Amino acid sequence: MTPRSDAEFEAERIGSPGRARRVDVRRTLYSFRHAGRGFAWALSSQANLRVHLLIAFVVLVAALFFR
Repeated sequence: MTPRSDAEFEAERIGSPGRARRVDVRRTLYSFRHAGRGFAWALSSQANLRVHLLIAFVVLVAALFFR
C-alpha cells in the first residue's frame, strides 16, 4: 500500500473538482441568503440599527458633499 497525500485523499472524498466547486458555491449562496435574512430581521426589529444606518448614510452623503 503506497502512502497517499492529503490532497489525493481529499479529492477522492469530494469527487471531481467541478463538483467540489458547485457544492462550495451553493453553500456560499446559502450562507449569504441566511445572512441577508438575519440582517433583514435585525433591521425590522432593532430600532438602534435603523438609527445607526441612517446616521451612517447621512455621514456618507455629507462626506461626498463636502469633499
